[in-house]
Amino acid sequence: ENESGELTMVVETVVGLAVMSSSDGTHWSEPAPILQQARVEDFDAGAHHSPTLLYLDATRGSLNAGYHLWFVHDGQAPRQEGQGVMQMAILHAHSVDGLNWDHGSADLAIETSGQYDFTAGLSSPTVARTRGGGFQMWFEGHRAFNAGTVIATATTTDGLSWSVRDTAISYEKLSDDRESLTFERDGRTSPMVVFSDGLYQLWYVGLNGAQQTLGYALSKDGVLWQRYGPVFGGDGAWEAHRIQSASFLLSAGTSESTNLARLYYAACPSERERIGLATRETPVLE
Repeated sequence: ENESGELTMVVETVVGLAVMSSSDGTHWSEPAPILQQARVEDFDAGAHHSPTLLYLDATRGSLNAGYHLWFVHDGQAPRQEGQGVMQMAILHAHSVDGLNWDHGSADLAIETSGQYDFTAGLSSPTVARTRGGGFQMWFEGHRAFNAGTVIATATTTDGLSWSVRDTAISYEKLSDDRESLTFERDGRTSPMVVFSDGLYQLWYVGLNGAQQTLGYALSKDGVLWQRYGPVFGGDGAWEAHRIQSASFLLSAGTSESTNLARLYYAACPSERERIGLATRETPVLE
């Protein structure tokens, strides 16, 4: 959301990434393709997906004012010596108006490294500004040799040079009663983080067989999280309890003590994925 209240959304389509805009958050323009057929420097051609968008009203560190897009590039290994094989990489691009993107502006934001054992690739990035004025990214790190996937985090002060933690984020126990966490019995994926009111808020997809449900957690540092169980699984009609990912936006509410929360989520009940919207008035966190 920019200073004028206009909303911009980058979505994944069958032909790549596309951008849409809205003045009310409900009615959106037709998707306009962006970064099509872009050849990222030092990468062979590949698919772009899993976008996350952040708007800056002023220059922060090395990131200019405007729209900043992080997305996953699937392609061949970089042609730089000594980097090894990379199946997926998280890239960054910038736009002044959110509609016109410079293909040449895409650069490598996070790369895999044996030090962190994410040699099978990275995916599902989400970026938030931190209380110290820097930026923090959460993403899925795919470990080699079928060692599983974890949600990891990286930080930066300038927006370009990222420092990846060598451990995944962790969770405090809710209680001895684990029934509330059966929705994530088979793992967690697709993190979405917002920093608001001095706290980090995390939405993620919990996996339980064929069912996919949104979970929610709070954190003071973005690393250790307190989970609150499942918060949204759709109404079982068109979503069919198959939530794929989510994007969250906080705006001013009807009073100084409330926020208007908009939850945009992708669901795939059949072969065609759709975007849903859920809203609620939430109290300002203290």
